[in-house]
Amino acid sequence: MPEDLKQIVPQLKAASFALGANLLELGGFEADDVIGSLATQVRDRGEKMYIVSNDKDFQQLLEDDKIFLLKPVFNSKDKRWSTMTAEDFRESNHGLDPCKYPDIQALTGDAVDNVPGVKGIGQRIAPFLLSKSANKDLESLLADVDILDEKYKRELKPKAEILPQMRTVLTIRRDINLGMALWLALRYRRKINIKEVDRIFGRLGGDSSSVREQLSSIGFKEATYQKVKIKY
Repeated sequence: MPEDLKQIVPQLKAASFALGANLLELGGFEADDVIGSLATQVRDRGEKMYIVSNDKDFQQLLEDDKIFLLKPVFNSKDKRWSTMTAEDFRESNHGLDPCKYPDIQALTGDAVDNVPGVKGIGQRIAPFLLSKSANKDLESLLADVDILDEKYKRELKPKAEILPQMRTVLTIRRDINLGMALWLALRYRRKINIKEVDRIFGRLGGDSSSVREQLSSIGFKEATYQKVKIKY
């Protein structure tokens, strides 16, 4: 982790607590994998899960009526949040299920995860090619590579072995045993401490008014610290 980011982490944690958020930390695991496992285990309890992020990798976790992606909207005065569903993903990706997101990105490439992708195959072509394969996945696409257009066949064949490995890199884990950490994260709802939010943002040289507006727009209010019943 970069040194400047290390220095601000304690302040981010303090801000999160002031905003009423519980923190779930597990050493040795990527944050994405912890979130993926949390979403899956919350779903297994019969509850809905909203992941608040602009990270497109979380699209692979979307599930009908169970797991949603709530994305902040920065370029609109009227709309603060945008909800993405599993059906939204299918409509944008030739009917592919969200779980095929890593297959798509393995083909298109992902600079953040250092995945090179395949030359000439972008966000429009990748889901189209996968949707035409027998099982709508990389293995089926590569098995039928000889019937593809020459331009795609020429680029895909040399990467036949590495593409499944790249998909693994892009796949978020959903099987981490969160144990007591999950229980603690869900056991209590914290109150939102607006005065502390103001103090922290002021110390950082910022303005908390926009945070107040965001909280108001999604119905958050200052509330009392309360226990939440968890079914086992």
